[in-house]
Formats: sequence, C-alpha cells, structure tokens
Amino acid sequence: MQTFTEILKLKSNIEHEAPAIFKRRSYAAIRLFNELYKKLFVNVENASQIYNLSYKATNDLIALMSQSGYLKETTGQSRNRLFVFQPYLLIFENK
Repeated sequence: MQTFTEILKLKSNIEHEAPAIFKRRSYAAIRLFNELYKKLFVNVENASQIYNLSYKATNDLIALMSQSGYLKETTGQSRNRLFVFQPYLLIFENK
C-alpha cells in the first residue's frame, strides 16, 4: 500500500510542477509521464510516434525532462538513447 501511495504522490507532484517546468510543453509532458507509468523506458523515436510530435519537439521535451531529473539516459550513447523514468524506478528500488 505504501508503494501505491508513493506513486500517487509522485503523479500529483508532477502534475502540479509540470506547468512551471515544461511551460507550453506541459500537456505533452504529462501525456508522456502517463505512458511512463505503464512503460518505464522510452526513446525519442517511440515517443514521437506515440504522440505524433516531430522528432525535434520530442527530443527537446525529453531533454527538458532529463534536465529536470525525471528521466535518466541509460545507454551512454549519443544515438538510440534510452531513458528511464528515474523517480518512479526509485520507488521500487527503495523497497
């Protein structure tokens, strides 16, 4: 039950912080976060296809999500990067 409570708290915090952090991209960011609750990892190509955004717009959004500490790049590559929803993963790692 504590895990579920922590997930709900994370979701609430993200929805509250999104307009200030992501500004005009907040709607797209929240949509991507909602997908990340189901699927912990994302890459730019998949996200751009899911949300019908340009590659550049998706890449910029993911970069902003990474700078904000929500996503962490896992491959160490400059191409075909894979990102993990870090705060969500930490909820489960701390159990």
